[in-house]
Amino acid sequence: MCASANKKFSPPTNRQRAKALGDTNQLNDDIRRAVTVGIHKCFLRFPEPKEGDWVTINEEQGQTVQEFEQTERTVVHSTHKIIYLQPIGSFDHSR
Repeated sequence: MCASANKKFSPPTNRQRAKALGDTNQLNDDIRRAVTVGIHKCFLRFPEPKEGDWVTINEEQGQTVQEFEQTERTVVHSTHKIIYLQPIGSFDHSR
């Protein structure tokens, strides 16, 4: 069952992002700088969702880095050894 398509998505605030990162003081200098200094310049702004987009239909809580690190990983083995990449939408990259 899908949620209402009229939800208003709002990207996380700087405070929410900082909370999700957790304590960065324990990270080495390179990693800490990578996740804190000028990170907004490294990623495109999340576009305004259109009707029917995932974020307008499914309410997601998000997760902290610590929560992500605690999730179970899929381990590559004899029956799970291929990753299929499927482009969606227009794809006109020269490579």
